[in-house]
This record gives sequence, structure tokens and C-alpha cells, in this order.
Amino acid sequence: VLERRGDEMEVVGDMHRVSIPNTVQGMIASRIDRLPAPHQMLLKVGSVIGHEFTKDTLHDVYPIEQEKDQIKYLIKRLVVEGYLEKKTNAQGARIRGHYVFKNNIIQKVAYSRLLFLQRQKLHRVIATYLEENTCDEDKDEMAPVLAHHWIQVLDGAATPDQEVVAKAVRLLQLSFKQRKETNSDWFELAETGKRVARLLTDKKAREKALRVFIR
Repeated sequence: VLERRGDEMEVVGDMHRVSIPNTVQGMIASRIDRLPAPHQMLLKVGSVIGHEFTKDTLHDVYPIEQEKDQIKYLIKRLVVEGYLEKKTNAQGARIRGHYVFKNNIIQKVAYSRLLFLQRQKLHRVIATYLEENTCDEDKDEMAPVLAHHWIQVLDGAATPDQEVVAKAVRLLQLSFKQRKETNSDWFELAETGKRVARLLTDKKAREKALRVFIR
């Protein structure tokens, strides 16, 4: 390991007995794996919610009931350790109860530490929670986020739930329309829309949905 000696860093201990990750992702994964289990779980759940999340959302979708009362203290420790940071507004003031991952790599690595079925279940819980707790005037704005979560629920399904497919298609269509109206880059979204629309088993519904993304 490295130890500061005055103004210089010196290697101490047996280097051959130290496992040194050869990538940044490996280094972060190694750090996360050394955290206590509750801290790891918080990072994992947060990573499924997204790059940023609120303490309230995290609490309400958290899968381990007996750890919910620790969330405030877990977040505080993860901020101190450099995994998370408090979200700020345009003026640099901290937004109460809002947090973001320190960088995208930390979020990606934390997400990868979950089993596939764990991720899928959490995406469903989060999508349902957001649908139930988003006011009507904000639902259009939330369409891309909701679409993302429902698409992840469908990922890898041998027989996709047609109700979820139809919901994801509607949300993608709304997101696609918003992108085109603002002249934003919509090509990738159109490709995603076509991919999900092809999961519809009803031929007429499938063809109708595909036409929206081919325009």
C-alpha cells in the first residue's frame, strides 16, 4: 500500500500480497465490496433509481424494511466516503434531501453488483412508485424516466408482459414526440421505441406503434 512520508509517497508492505485492480471500474468495485452490507445495498438501490435520487424515494422503495431507519446515516457516511454528494441548484445551494452519485462510474459499478432478477424487481417497484406518486401535470415530463424503468423490467423476458410492453410503448411515443418538438437528438430513442414495439404480439397494435417511430 502507499503511505505518505513527508512530501513523498512510499510503498509499504508486501506488494505481491496486494490485489491491485487494473481498471478504474475494478478499483471502485473493490472499494464498494469492502463496504458494510447496508452501505452496499443503499448504493445498489440508488443506482437503480438513477444518477440522482431523493432520500424519500429511496426510503419508500428500499427492499429491506429493518434497514430503512438507517438510511439517513448510511447516506451521510457515503457522502463522506465520496460515493455520493448532495445535489445543488443553479446557484450552488444544496437541495434538501436530494443526492447524486459522485460520478457515472460509481453508479454503473454499483448497478452491476446487483443480480439480474434483483435489478428487474427494483425497476418494477420504482416504476410503480413513480407512477403512483407523480402528480398529473408532471407525468409527461416523467415519461422518459418511467419508460426506462419499464424497459428494464422487460429486459430478457422470454414472454414479455403485454401490459408492460404497451405501457412502455406509450411512454416512449410521448418521449419521442417531446424530443422531436424540441429538435433534440431522437434517433436513438426511435430505435429503442421500435425495438420495444416489436414485442407487441397484436399485429395491428404493433404496426401502429412502429409507424410513430418511423416518421
